[in-house]
Order: sequence, then structure tokens, then C-alpha cells
Amino acid sequence: MDKNPYNDEPVAEFRIANLQDIDEAYQAAARAKQEWDKVNPFKKRMILEQAITYIEQHENEITEIIIDELGGTRLKAAFEIGLVKDIIKEAATFPVRMDGKILPSPVDGKENRVYRLPIGVVGVISPFNFPFFLSMKSVAPALGAGNGVVLKPRGLARMEEDLP
Repeated sequence: MDKNPYNDEPVAEFRIANLQDIDEAYQAAARAKQEWDKVNPFKKRMILEQAITYIEQHENEITEIIIDELGGTRLKAAFEIGLVKDIIKEAATFPVRMDGKILPSPVDGKENRVYRLPIGVVGVISPFNFPFFLSMKSVAPALGAGNGVVLKPRGLARMEEDLP
């Protein structure tokens, strides 16, 4: 259970993932990546830009979640949300920048080719102090570059007393 640090009220309930859950998340991200590969780069850019619009439309609710979950201030929440929008704006440029280059070679008559390709599924573990931004700082560029993502949000590690 995630609790508000000021009043100890529940913010969210969740269950701890087991190895099968983690494997299922990875497999789902791998399938999602295959579908993402089929999306036109300009549409990918548009989808990421729509994420910014969604955040702007729900900024008050997101602010309240940040305040409740972390005991943060409105100023901190606004700062974090601004950083999130900025990283998504940058990541939205990635789909149309995933190009190749021909570079000179130190060997006569040869050339070097560089291709920017997605790596596959990226695992992201988010820290506690700026969880929205520090999650999106990795998630948005990974998606923009064409990868699938599995995110382990900030959190609550399983405590010894919670183990069966």
C-alpha cells in the first residue's frame, strides 16, 4: 500500500510482482514493440505529443497525486511536471531522427555505416524523489527511439516482514 507521508492515508494499493508477473510484463512489452515498429515515425511523434497534451489537460490531478503520494509541494509538482513535458517534447523528435549515417573510414576505399535502431525492451527502475520525471526521463526516450518498456515505479521494496 502506498500512503500519504503526512497523514498516512492510503493513496494506492498494489501487489508485489512475482517472477511470472515480471516475465509477463517483458513479453507484453516485446509484443507492444513489434506493434510500435509498424507505426509511421510521424505518427509516433504525434502520439508522444498527445501525451504532453494529456498531461496539460490533467495537470491539476497529477499535481494532487504528486502532493499526496510524496508529500511534495505545488511548486515541486509544477517543476516536475514541467520537466516531464520537456523530456517528452525532446523524445517526440526521436522517431524522425532514427536515421543512418555514412562516416569516413581510416581505411582507404572503405566507409563506416552507423544505424540507429531500437534495442528491444528497456527496463526502467524509477527512484522515489522525482518519480514522474525520473521515470519519464528514461521511458519517453526509449519509446521515442522505438523500444518497448517495462517500468518498475518508485517504490516500496518488499520488506522482510512481508515475506511469506
